[in-house]
Amino acid sequence: MPSTTPKPTAIREPPALTRFPVSFLTPSQLNASTWRSLVAGAPIVRACVQTLVMQISGLEWSLEGEDDKAKEYFTTVLENADADDGGGWEVYLSRIIKDTLEVPFGGAAEIGTYPDGVVAWSSHVDGATLVPTFNQRTPYAQISPFGMQIGPPVTFKPGQIGRVRWQAQSDLRAYGWTITPVMDCLPAIQALLRADRFWQSFLIDGPPPGILDIPGWDEQEAQSWYDSWKKMLSGISPLKVPILAGANRENKQAQFIEFAKSPAETQMLDLIKSYAEAVTACFGMSLGDLGLFGQELRLAGATKLIELTQRQGMAKLMRGVKTMIDLDIMPDGLEFK
Repeated sequence: MPSTTPKPTAIREPPALTRFPVSFLTPSQLNASTWRSLVAGAPIVRACVQTLVMQISGLEWSLEGEDDKAKEYFTTVLENADADDGGGWEVYLSRIIKDTLEVPFGGAAEIGTYPDGVVAWSSHVDGATLVPTFNQRTPYAQISPFGMQIGPPVTFKPGQIGRVRWQAQSDLRAYGWTITPVMDCLPAIQALLRADRFWQSFLIDGPPPGILDIPGWDEQEAQSWYDSWKKMLSGISPLKVPILAGANRENKQAQFIEFAKSPAETQMLDLIKSYAEAVTACFGMSLGDLGLFGQELRLAGATKLIELTQRQGMAKLMRGVKTMIDLDIMPDGLEFK
């Protein structure tokens, strides 16, 4: 065997002169708080996140190995995760999965160990506050969400932070960050938000945009009638309708010329469904998992979609959680299943 380990040739880290270990700039287009706000305002996306959290946190789990005492001890460690705020395994796991799906850093947990290296506890760390530092001695740092006046960033040594990533960034300038399913479906999310505003515009206390064509009235008569009508219907959404008036049009009937198209004309339901399908596909799911448009599926089709979800979105998250626990928490000889 050679005495020296061969060194890699490819560039795998940003040059030292271009690093920002103090400013901790997020390379994504939006920061973590904005991504969370975006998810909170999009019901389809929020349903995808919550459905995956419920599906995975509700699964049974166990530890396999020959050492019964070690299995009992580490089972207690996992069951008491996030115990500092009255949590437990389900709270601990749901927080990690939610961060994995939403924030650019992914899901993370701090791991406390005894001097001999045995894991003593593990607690969730808000992924929105963590950043990679590109420093091998302290690869991660946490910035207080309450501002730098609270205190300087907290750094973590290797082995103190366990991570669950949806997909690691391949761009060298974004190494250490992840691509979340929310990022992948951003255009579809924006389309769904616009569709929601379109539907809500039909529920306001006022007419849609258009022109009220009243033949046979001169400008003064039309303005007088318009002022009295506007005063009568004033409220949260005051009436703002231009009136098309003019004489010598007695043979024409009054009509309202609407600018916008109706939902039936735009086939809004089909558009919303297509955008929702794009969102669920980015999460490795289907609309059937959310209970939407399920009446269109036969039993065989619904069963097939559930199997696809178990092989895609659920499987990816479950594999990520298992890898973190096996590599960062479990000792040799024990396996999380």
